[in-house]
Amino acid sequence: MSEIPGTMNAQQAAEMTEWLQTPEGEAAMNEHLAQVMRKVYGPPGVKDLMGTAQVDGPSSTFDERIGNCYELGAYALTLGTAPKGTKLVHGTMHGPQAERRISHCWLRLPGGKLWEPITAKVYDEADWTDYADAKVERVYTKVEASKMLVRTGHYGKWHRSRYP
Repeated sequence: MSEIPGTMNAQQAAEMTEWLQTPEGEAAMNEHLAQVMRKVYGPPGVKDLMGTAQVDGPSSTFDERIGNCYELGAYALTLGTAPKGTKLVHGTMHGPQAERRISHCWLRLPGGKLWEPITAKVYDEADWTDYADAKVERVYTKVEASKMLVRTGHYGKWHRSRYP
């Protein structure tokens, strides 16, 4: 039985996964993702997503960021300045100002901190989770998020949820 051209067997997939976790593999994946993102979405408008108010692009104000949490979160983790060990979280929230529970995305930072992409601010994870009544549905490492971006061609959400 012949293999389909361009596919990997289990051994090759394991070796690729191991290589992607090395500095050169991570750099190669980041460059590949940047090329894919530029091809699919055009040049990224948001350059600095990790807690600064001075971002250069279309999502520089709070009002412009609303509804773009998945894009901002995935970009910050895979191509932005997220610190090593950061995880991308897809879940739901129902904060005090929200009319209903909604799907949302945020970054879990090392040291018990959290980056919320709409406000572009860093919070204590426990405090924000309590304030927003946040519920975690999926957690992705940088490598996992990168693979999902390439596989799906969009920033997320990448799972089914009963919330919009």
